[in-house]
Amino acid sequence: MDADKSPLLIAVENGYADVVRLLVERSADCNAGGEASKTPLCVAVEKGKTSIVRILLDHGAAVDCTDAVRWSPLIVAVIYGHLEVAQLLIERKANVNTKCREGRTPL
Repeated sequence: MDADKSPLLIAVENGYADVVRLLVERSADCNAGGEASKTPLCVAVEKGKTSIVRILLDHGAAVDCTDAVRWSPLIVAVIYGHLEVAQLLIERKANVNTKCREGRTPL
């Protein structure tokens, strides 16, 4: 196990939705940043894991968190072409006007 990664982040990276659910139901921190300040939500969005994104949002993940380059989950979803994830984030009130470090918005 990577000593710098939380069990939640490892479960998200590997797509283990049931483990993610178990961990967040037992109070794992959905907003704890890992490498490059990526939260579990940012990683799930990057990988296009809609079910995991939903679980994290249902358990308090910040929909407008940003990573080290100020990319929000919505920006990441759009860049990677994960339209279902982007739609879910917008439904959960993600800020469509947020700007990354370069001044670009998700839309």
